[in-house]
Amino acid sequence: MATLLVDVDQMEWGSATQFYGPTAVYQGHDIVQLKVLSDRRSKGGGIAWLVRYTPPPGKLIKIVATALSDEHVFNLEGGRVTKSGMPVRAADGYKLNPEGQPHSALIGAETIKLIIYRGEPDEIHSLEVVDAARRSAFVAVMAAPRSACLPRRRPKRGVIRSIIHLQAAINRFLRETNDTPKPFTWTAKIITAERHGHQVLDSIQ
Repeated sequence: MATLLVDVDQMEWGSATQFYGPTAVYQGHDIVQLKVLSDRRSKGGGIAWLVRYTPPPGKLIKIVATALSDEHVFNLEGGRVTKSGMPVRAADGYKLNPEGQPHSALIGAETIKLIIYRGEPDEIHSLEVVDAARRSAFVAVMAAPRSACLPRRRPKRGVIRSIIHLQAAINRFLRETNDTPKPFTWTAKIITAERHGHQVLDSIQ
């Protein structure tokens, strides 16, 4: 087989309904588009494409699928999110879904992936547009047991080398603390300390 060269920049984004079904179009707009780079399935090979997900404003794209062959996914731009729209997978990530593996994703911003299938592409069980859960990360943190969990679960000092790493650390902390949230309880010791603080302030004034 001769080498196949493709100028990706010159290719146009095309409809993805052939592979993702009619719900790849939402209210007249393509929310999933493809650039098919190669298709050697007729010769016993696989298929490779660039896929672009473009969720409507304030919405998420939810995909549920099963890998019909080994699926190599390279995240080039954007990434997956939680139900509340918080990012959980940043650009430059890689994932392998082996043949037969069920998997799903929530996408909350324009995302571009390079996907290489060893054989047939995924079987798409559902592709739908859903509302992002309106959940405040600030409230979630305030509801967690703050006094001891951060020093216990994370080093007091560390190096954050990029915004992506910072987002990942924050999201990891939120997930861990939200697993067992507890309301903040005012104890006698805290109340006594508060009164003492007011007394000191009054004496200074």
